[in-house]
Amino acid sequence: MRDYAAEITDLQAKMEGRDVRLVITRADFFAAVASPAWRPGVLGYADVALNGIIGDSDYKLRCFVCSEPWAFDRPPCVMVLMEIGALGIERGESLIAAICPHCIYDEDGFQAAIERFFGASHHVLTESDQVGHA
Repeated sequence: MRDYAAEITDLQAKMEGRDVRLVITRADFFAAVASPAWRPGVLGYADVALNGIIGDSDYKLRCFVCSEPWAFDRPPCVMVLMEIGALGIERGESLIAAICPHCIYDEDGFQAAIERFFGASHHVLTESDQVGHA
């Protein structure tokens, strides 16, 4: 099972002190799954999230914005597909997260989550309305 928390920690370490370029796409689950580039990651994320919800794993994925763990009454609703690049890093990274129904329209919370993960001053954000290629 993928350790998403460790992946985020590793990614943050790689990006620390560098100028980071983020291309972020928010898409519903089915649009994300329809993208051949994102499908494996999105389905893997869904599998880990569901195992945490039903109790087959102690590992719980959380909302990207509010950090509440997924539950049947708080399911992942909107997928956050992030393509991340930084100067001095040859290959870009991809990261998948999700947003709960309570946070879908919380733009301030979304921006705060980006700053929490990637730093307040070292990123350039481009939002896309098209599910791109990982």
